[in-house]
Amino acid sequence: MTCSNKVFIQRKQKLDEKRQSLQTALENIQKSATTKINREEKILAISEIVELLQNPDAEPYEKNKFLKNTVKEIRYTRHTDNHTKWDKSSFSLEIFLNV
Repeated sequence: MTCSNKVFIQRKQKLDEKRQSLQTALENIQKSATTKINREEKILAISEIVELLQNPDAEPYEKNKFLKNTVKEIRYTRHTDNHTKWDKSSFSLEIFLNV
């Protein structure tokens, strides 16, 4: 069975479109899987930090070293213009991990 160039080109275009859609679907699945893994790693890291900080037997040096290796940056923000020590307004902490 032989096919003409026209039929061949049509079939090839359909296969190329299908391959492209499958490639896009695969990339989306890989991205979502990576995000889930990163979330799990961060949850585990936070759990370890909390356990270490709550451990009364842990040395301050160990706690400091662990925090420096795990935490990239901490941002402290007050939700007021009054920046005195008597200010009782709410604040927020943003913690960025190295994980």
